[in-house]
Amino acid sequence: MTHAALAVILIPLAAAIIASIASVRLARVPRIAALASGIAHMAAVVITVARVAKDGGLTYSLGGWAAPVGIVLVADAFSIVFLLITAVGHVSFLLHGMAEEKQNRKGVWILTEILVAALSGIALAGDLFNLFVFVELASVTSVGLIAHKQHARGAGAGFVYLVFASLSGSFLLIAVLLLYSATGVLTIAEIAANVAGMPRTSYLATTGLILASFGMKFGLIPLHFWQAPSYHAAGSSVSALLSGTAMTLYIYAVVRLLFHMMRVSVHFPQAALLITVLGCVNVVGGHLLGLAERDLKRLLAYSSVAHVGYMLLGFGAAASGRMGATAATAGLLHVVFHAVMKSALFYSGRRLIVAADSSAIAGLQGSARRDTVAFTAFFLASLAIVGVPPASGFVSKWRVAQATAAVAGVWPVLVVAVGTVISMIYYARVFHASLREGGRQGTRARTAGGPWRYAGLFTVTALGLATLVLGLGASGVEELLEPAAQALVDLEQYVLLVRGGP
Repeated sequence: MTHAALAVILIPLAAAIIASIASVRLARVPRIAALASGIAHMAAVVITVARVAKDGGLTYSLGGWAAPVGIVLVADAFSIVFLLITAVGHVSFLLHGMAEEKQNRKGVWILTEILVAALSGIALAGDLFNLFVFVELASVTSVGLIAHKQHARGAGAGFVYLVFASLSGSFLLIAVLLLYSATGVLTIAEIAANVAGMPRTSYLATTGLILASFGMKFGLIPLHFWQAPSYHAAGSSVSALLSGTAMTLYIYAVVRLLFHMMRVSVHFPQAALLITVLGCVNVVGGHLLGLAERDLKRLLAYSSVAHVGYMLLGFGAAASGRMGATAATAGLLHVVFHAVMKSALFYSGRRLIVAADSSAIAGLQGSARRDTVAFTAFFLASLAIVGVPPASGFVSKWRVAQATAAVAGVWPVLVVAVGTVISMIYYARVFHASLREGGRQGTRARTAGGPWRYAGLFTVTALGLATLVLGLGASGVEELLEPAAQALVDLEQYVLLVRGGP
């Protein structure tokens, strides 16, 4: 039995503990521990991915106690996609952060490692109790990361997020209690095998609570109010981690629970239409809010709200059963591409904000000239997320539109088209402001010396180019995602994996 799945969670958690203890006397230990954790965490994820690719899945029973008695970690073709997103987001954050060398970042390194451990746990949790624990741990650390700048705006935004997180946790806890009272087990696979016997009212209430709970986490309209203030108050690097990585794991959790545990495609077929409608509301609402926004970081937050809608459209089509793995592949493709595009936008956007000494869009004058590399990366990522061919966002949006058209007709396609036009307008406004001459000279953030001096620039450049390269190689990415999509729509495979083998 390989212990890589357990190591994926324990490595960043151990790094956080070591950094917390040692930082009392050695200020640089958190940075060193975080960097070592990033490398080791990526290695553990790669080993886990290789094992899943070889055997079709991996079930790790803690203490040798099998489900449903013991705690199990489960990795299949679907979950390893999100583990890889977490690992890449982790390393990107570290590379970008190492270049800054700020005196007050000690807490950020520690909280980041705890967050990565929690997100990895969400991807691997095979039972509801531990999923709940990991979700709450991620919420608490997110509050700390949002408020780490120690100013009134950050404290206020952190408190607002805490309120929403508490309400979200309460909804999830009630759902767990309903499921346990109806089935007598907490293992997700065992609940799936017994969920058909739940009273109809309890089943619908549980489904609604799960959707509402995680909807608060990833910005489902009208539960999105915390997102823009939180991203605006947090540092841009933290916002990139929360939007490009953490939000993605909450999408994973709700899709896993609705598809594999609640089996909505069988027991609640109307869920496909519900998810599709919610996706359309997020696309239009998020883009309209972005159009009205005058601050770059808040604009990117509302863009995330909108792009959750595109993901939901793909998974909604998959839940209908008519497009199956094809629609699931489209949804996963946009999840992966959005993680790259939004990370690129936040990291490059930060450099533009520093160059102009303002996050207001109108105040970005001259930033394109002062930081040409950052503007180029932002420009490429913007073209991609708007959906200009041949960039990555165009391909994933096109696949989502094709899948939803085959299931729900032309109206979701029109929503995708309208969202694309609106986003083109508000990103063009950012380009126009950045390219204008004038504005005040920003004070660049102090960067580290030695080998880390260009780490931030490298991260921004690599992510910007990736938004184009992934679009050109989208067919290859789709092929890699097909097993994950098949694992999502195959409702029995997950149960068989936990009960004794794929």
